[in-house]
Amino acid sequence: MDLKKKNVDRIMEIVENLHPIADKLDATIAQLSLAWAAKTPNVSTVITGASRSSQVTENFKALTIIPKLTSDITEEIEQVLKIKPRHPYDLTLMN
Repeated sequence: MDLKKKNVDRIMEIVENLHPIADKLDATIAQLSLAWAAKTPNVSTVITGASRSSQVTENFKALTIIPKLTSDITEEIEQVLKIKPRHPYDLTLMN
């Protein structure tokens, strides 16, 4: 299996496994993803994209999902992603 096919398979598996979490929160996968990224302390900026105004509206709805991301839900998402985001070093030590 080539790397590209393996990556596509892994991404599709992640999306499939995120659906029940998104459904539980009455959100789309995009909204769940944006909300999770916005709530993750080690993510400094969330960049969204849209080609239609309806997508912008849907992206903004992610803001209503952020308060629903309890530590249990966040842990569930991170288990699906198989990562636990962390900053590689303490920026306060740079001064």
